[in-house]
Amino acid sequence: MDTKLKDALRSYGGPLTPEQLQVLRDMQGWIEYCISNGLSLKSALGVLAHDVNGLVAEVPFLKPKVTGYAKYRTEIEDLSDLANDPNPNDE
Repeated sequence: MDTKLKDALRSYGGPLTPEQLQVLRDMQGWIEYCISNGLSLKSALGVLAHDVNGLVAEVPFLKPKVTGYAKYRTEIEDLSDLANDPNPNDE
């Protein structure tokens, strides 16, 4: 098999690694953060474009700007669950 084809398959084929999945979850969290907090489309996409360009180019030592935003999603879900819990004093 051609070396270029092998490299392409390694980069673009196969299932997501846990690290790749985390990047996508962080991007999802970033998008939800932007929506919830009224950030502009340019602000939201600018950060995503930076991260996507660096990841696709495989820039060494790149830490995506969206790192950690999956936590925001989890915190919002936790708050939503808490808000939907019945009052423990109503027994």
